[in-house]
Amino acid sequence: MKTYLQDAIVTMRDGRYVVPVKAEHRGRVSGIVHDQSSTGATLFIEPQVIVNLNNELRELELAEKAEIERILAELSGNVAEHFHDLRNNQKLLTKLDVIFAKGKLSVMMRAECPVINEKGYVDLKQARHPLIDKKKVVPIHVAAGGSAGYSTLVVTGPNTGGKTVTLKTVGLLAMMAQSGLHIPALSTSQLPVFQNIFADIGDEQSIEQSLSTFSSHMKNIVQVVEETGPDTLVLLDELGAGTDPTEGAALAIAILERLRRQGATTIATTHYNELKKYALSTGGVENASMEFNVETLSPTYKLSIGIPGKSNAFEISRKLGLPDDIIDRAGTLIERGDMEFEDVISAIEADRKKAEAERDEAIALRASAEKMKAELEKQQAALEKQKKEILEKAREEARFIMRDAKDTAAEVQKELKELAKLDSLGERTKRFEKSRKKIREKDSEYAQRRTIREVNNENPVNAADLKVGDRVKLLTLDQNGEILTLPDEKGDLMVQVGIMKIGANLKELVLINDGTKKKKKPAGGSGRYGFMYKQKAMSISINCNVQGQNLEDACFNVDKYLDDAYMAGLKEVTIIHGRGEGILKDGIRNLLKRHKHVASFRKGGYNEGGEGVTIVKLKE
Repeated sequence: MKTYLQDAIVTMRDGRYVVPVKAEHRGRVSGIVHDQSSTGATLFIEPQVIVNLNNELRELELAEKAEIERILAELSGNVAEHFHDLRNNQKLLTKLDVIFAKGKLSVMMRAECPVINEKGYVDLKQARHPLIDKKKVVPIHVAAGGSAGYSTLVVTGPNTGGKTVTLKTVGLLAMMAQSGLHIPALSTSQLPVFQNIFADIGDEQSIEQSLSTFSSHMKNIVQVVEETGPDTLVLLDELGAGTDPTEGAALAIAILERLRRQGATTIATTHYNELKKYALSTGGVENASMEFNVETLSPTYKLSIGIPGKSNAFEISRKLGLPDDIIDRAGTLIERGDMEFEDVISAIEADRKKAEAERDEAIALRASAEKMKAELEKQQAALEKQKKEILEKAREEARFIMRDAKDTAAEVQKELKELAKLDSLGERTKRFEKSRKKIREKDSEYAQRRTIREVNNENPVNAADLKVGDRVKLLTLDQNGEILTLPDEKGDLMVQVGIMKIGANLKELVLINDGTKKKKKPAGGSGRYGFMYKQKAMSISINCNVQGQNLEDACFNVDKYLDDAYMAGLKEVTIIHGRGEGILKDGIRNLLKRHKHVASFRKGGYNEGGEGVTIVKLKE
């Protein structure tokens, strides 16, 4: 059998299994011929012995196909029962997909939702072209129509300065807003809903249609003029270009007048001086220009409204290498009036930049003054607060002393009455001395509790040794301070202690180093340290309130406060943490145990706040 076959393989023809038989052995293999090779040397024969098997296989395939169709029909019938739900779901998913796509685009462009107005007012602030890299694009501010006071904006400036990009930015952002998209501009930007948006941008000249540059532009403008009405935005690039400059400028002015009468908001770019003059002299029409840096001979891509721009063709040509004699000759050919107009524009531009620089400087000075004012008000408030706290503390201490004195007096009075009943003179004298001792102890305790007390200064400061800025210890307050004024003939002077300025006398002062020579300040940083030291001494308070804070923030604030208090020369400060559950109190006292500036600490006394405060004594 193998000798009859072309190849020892089984293949398929028309869905039937066949074998390739050599043509010369056709009569030796019985079966059905299904195909032959292109050369006729091979016949593809279905052997008779497997005809029935192929038939059975084919029947099974048909049965399988019928079963598949039945299942699909059944499933389709089941799905058809929910046709309306599925169609609604598809519509909802489509809407959601569009909404999410808008959101992703907005995030990618850092876009904002503009304000939609009904006055035909276009006011785009910090607007960016959506297709230019947001890291490179220069934002512009464009306003026209409605409350802007003009409906036609004439944009001038050098080539490659960004005039056409400005037109495209306005058009794209208007279309994006009306399509429900956020726009790449500030959220305070405003746009109306335009019924029509027309744009004639670019060069559409066509050899096939026999259209020149001017003809292609004019074909578009004809349609614009015919269909323009109120609530229409018209964007015209290089209006009147491509033909004789005199005729082109006159035609451009006539077109702008017609569009303005028809109520359209129009933004047009041009190089013609006639259009600049037209915008200067016509109400409802405003000039705008793309800025150009003459020093670097490069555009800045910033739009300035209210000032016509220069084309700077001579400067750009000189930069590109055109010989100076050609440029000089071209300058002599310009009409004197046009040259003077360009000079006026240059002068206006210079004055504007100077005014902007002065405005920015004034804004910076105002911000600095407001900041200084706020700091002074803050310091004043801190002084008032500290004053109230000191007075309240003094009142509380006075109330305590009065209550204690009354109790002591009542107790002594009671004892005196009892003495009168005693017959023994010795016992009476003994108790009398005991009462006198108790009174002396109370008097000594009150003297120690006084905020300002008499001192015995064994080593008073010599007035000749003092100068402003010296560090001294004020014995009446037991606090360190700094000399603010030199002593007068009576020895009186002013001392800065913390944020308080206190009057003192030489008898109450000793130098920080016990009258010895001061240590030299480290070289290279004394000025900076002295300034920081003085700032701390001027602003530090004698207490730190951390009530209501969590433990971590409170510990951080207390640690910083202790550093500042130590730098300011305070000897004793108060940490106000409140009673509560004791979390702040325990955490802060654990911090104080290991703090480098803390000599000791204790809980507050009866008149100092009790368990709600911790009194800290700082190292000298």
